[in-house]
Amino acid sequence: MRRSTVTALTAVLLAGAAVGCTGSGEGRNVSKKERFLDAAHSAHFESWAEKGPPDDELAPFPQKWCDALAAGQSTEYILNPRVLYPNGPQWGTKVEDARKLLVLGVGVYCPNMSDRVAEELGPDNTASPVG
Repeated sequence: MRRSTVTALTAVLLAGAAVGCTGSGEGRNVSKKERFLDAAHSAHFESWAEKGPPDDELAPFPQKWCDALAAGQSTEYILNPRVLYPNGPQWGTKVEDARKLLVLGVGVYCPNMSDRVAEELGPDNTASPVG
């Protein structure tokens, strides 16, 4: 049940991100980077209420996460504050927001890893990060 919920959530998020990015440029190809950043901005993460990440610092994370997953690393490894945890010199991310951001990034950059990430993150992962 958890996998189908996460798969459905990821599909909804990706569809919403793609629609949000097309705007007046209907029919244009939307890059993974644009889809991810749009989804991340739309999520309104609590930990970014006062100071969110600049796009140039946030954008590299999803590809690094996917590379780590492809190399056999776990979500626990990825979300280690000394490894690939989503934070920067002037911004940070609460753990629950980081987990949701990881789901967004994986859903855009390496959707074939979405079920694995959902399984590793557990049932708390099924809450929608958008809204």
